[in-house]
Amino acid sequence: MPTQKITLQKLSKIAIGLIIININVTSCSHPKTNNWDDLSKSVHEQADSLFVNNYGAKNKWCNCVLEKLKSNQLNIPQDSLQREFYIIGRDCASKIKDLRLKGWSMEFEVVLKKNLLQSRIVEGLQEKHKIPFCNCYIEKLKKLYPNGLNGVIPDNVQDSISVFCAHQIGIN
Repeated sequence: MPTQKITLQKLSKIAIGLIIININVTSCSHPKTNNWDDLSKSVHEQADSLFVNNYGAKNKWCNCVLEKLKSNQLNIPQDSLQREFYIIGRDCASKIKDLRLKGWSMEFEVVLKKNLLQSRIVEGLQEKHKIPFCNCYIEKLKKLYPNGLNGVIPDNVQDSISVFCAHQIGIN
């Protein structure tokens, strides 16, 4: 079964990028907005729900996201908003060294599963096996890392999880 080596940092950064999409776009239905106070509040609330209490890092991320949204406000076509939110969130997260996700949350698990389903880790699996495999993979990560994902998952741990989950769902 093909596997892709995944770092926790990479998963976290991808997840952060996808989570930014969920920021209340209703407060900013299009970046050409005068409602920056509401958008700022939404971005800060999202940061509070996602990241550990490192005010400096969270504030840097929020400022980065808001600055990029403001600078791009006239250049983002309506049909590209979600992609732009993803790019901005991911880009800002990648620049902030001390930004760490909180422990496991349902929101993070949903984003992580979406990323795993789109990754090479499920290549070669039949469609009917992909979701059970990802569910198993996440559950195993939660047991191994009960305080959340930070750092790098060692290759042998990734391999072990892949083999375990393949066996659990009946594929070898």
